[in-house]
Amino acid sequence: MSDENMREGERSNDRGHWSDSGEDDGHVWGWQNNTAKDPWAWVHTGKGIVDEWLPRNEKENLKLLYPPIGHEEARLWLHNELGRFPDSWGSSVPLLGTINNQLRDGILVRQEVMFGYLRWDARPDEIDEFSRGLTGKEWCDEQWRRTCPGCDMFPTFSGQEVIQRLRETFSELQSVHRDYVLSLATVTERGCAMMKLSQTRNLELRHSLWKAAQEEYARMVSLQEHRAQLEKLAQVLLKLAAAAILYAV
Repeated sequence: MSDENMREGERSNDRGHWSDSGEDDGHVWGWQNNTAKDPWAWVHTGKGIVDEWLPRNEKENLKLLYPPIGHEEARLWLHNELGRFPDSWGSSVPLLGTINNQLRDGILVRQEVMFGYLRWDARPDEIDEFSRGLTGKEWCDEQWRRTCPGCDMFPTFSGQEVIQRLRETFSELQSVHRDYVLSLATVTERGCAMMKLSQTRNLELRHSLWKAAQEEYARMVSLQEHRAQLEKLAQVLLKLAAAAILYAV
């Protein structure tokens, strides 16, 4: 075999996945290229392709640099974050690829905010009415709406308040992301183990692994949805944080 053919074989194996044709005696399973549109189809049918490389595309730990509470320290944090390349985070979490854009959006706010309306360690002296009982995302969206030009009401947050909210969101996002990656690995491991078992000689164990994979898959989807919600929350908080760091007095 030529060196080129060997390299091509290695590339094909890198794209390989455990699959089950549903046949036994002869039972056929082995490496196949991932041509399935839905990588999780096997969870619903108990047959098909398990992409065992999916967990390897996710890094367990997000490298989020928390903004400090102190105003001067927060300015240095903002300066450093704006200087980072968008792809330097090395993760598939969408937030991390757009974090610079969120911070830059915080620069373009209404003139009143630019010229001393916000306080760093206290809320503004004159506070417009603000609805109670809002969710964290609703609170952030309303604060950002008031921070932008064209709104007849003003934001009510302090710099320290929004920084603290961002730190808490970052912490929860890291925790949920870590749980998601571990859950993803667990689903995949159970699927691979299931596909390696004979459908005739190990039917009961296969069924048990399939049900366990389905249960973990449901948990994984829930974690993924929670992570997406936290990303959206963090994106608005990043804008508010940038505005507070730059313009609060």
